[in-house]
Amino acid sequence: MFRIGRTGSASTRQLVSSLAPDVIAVACYPPRIPPQTAAIARLGALNVHPSRLPAGRGPDPLFWTLRRGDGQAAVTVHALDVQMDAGPIYLQRDLEYPDGTTESELNDLLATAGGALLVETIAGLATNALFPTAQDETRATYQTWPTAGDFVIDTTLSARAAYNFIRGVAGRYVPVTIATPAGDIIVDEALQYVTGEGPAAIDAAETRWVQFADGWLRIRSSIPPVTGISTEPR
Repeated sequence: MFRIGRTGSASTRQLVSSLAPDVIAVACYPPRIPPQTAAIARLGALNVHPSRLPAGRGPDPLFWTLRRGDGQAAVTVHALDVQMDAGPIYLQRDLEYPDGTTESELNDLLATAGGALLVETIAGLATNALFPTAQDETRATYQTWPTAGDFVIDTTLSARAAYNFIRGVAGRYVPVTIATPAGDIIVDEALQYVTGEGPAAIDAAETRWVQFADGWLRIRSSIPPVTGISTEPR
């Protein structure tokens, strides 16, 4: 293990050159690696990115995967490029994650899939059996670091998407807020969701049900119920 300063400095390039690498590989590494450094690797420089590029470029793709809340994720191995996450693609893999998956669990799932995909990519490069495909810029999307406003959802979402998002980002520094016509609800914990009609049973006093587009979400909130919002489904 080596500690470096700037990725493009002469000392960094000298260090990397002394190692005579076949491949440079990075994952979830925000600093850009300049072409002069990337070019040192005999087979090339690769990035493992947890989205299906060209969609989902940017520094925090896990947040935006969880923000969708649809249970779908992906990982891409691509060549490093001057533009972040824009280099030609070698391999991609789609995967599903269970409802209620936390960010840490999703990170582990994608790391395992990404590691296997990276090994497969390097093997293909070593045997000259794998060639990259340029990204389609017309399909590219870029999402930056989330702001406080990105932790606010409304009730037009599906109950499943709301549940998965709240559960997924529970370990972050900002609680999720549900914006309703009667006022905002700050969520401590998402407990379950149901689609269609709400459950008939009356819920415990410390939890409440909130209606979404296709069902109901049961949550725990330390903020008193907002006037006009029922604490149980109708």
